[in-house]
Amino acid sequence: MPGRTPAGRWPFQAGQDGPDRFILKLMQQYVEQLVDLLDPQSNQIDNMAVAAARERVLCGSAEAVREIEGSFALMARNGKTVRMARSLDRPMRYFLAKREEGPALIVADRIDAIHAWLKSSGLDGQFHPSYTRGGATLGRAFAGLCV
Repeated sequence: MPGRTPAGRWPFQAGQDGPDRFILKLMQQYVEQLVDLLDPQSNQIDNMAVAAARERVLCGSAEAVREIEGSFALMARNGKTVRMARSLDRPMRYFLAKREEGPALIVADRIDAIHAWLKSSGLDGQFHPSYTRGGATLGRAFAGLCV
């Protein structure tokens, strides 16, 4: 892997800027643009309206998200906080793109949708499929980005 020593360790010493510190700095920045490429018609929530389900996602309680019944992939934003949740039958991938204006968070159900959006925005040079992240897979998957 580029940037690693032959022993597989990062060539940074404690206190220096390294990959972990870069990620931390990026995560502390404001997500300037949020791109939701998820298909809202694919949500099949049985026990509440989609808006109510998004509120449960936004509240930050895993217990509240577990009460959403059905098939869904949702994200919600309030200021600097972005939260995402999905049922196990729905894929959710995300990519954080670097831009001059500030980071863009792109969320989609398919990697090729993320790549197409990046290409249309001239940001596809940053993309490799291994760089995307999928939602967690513990029961009702729930992830929060507080940036």
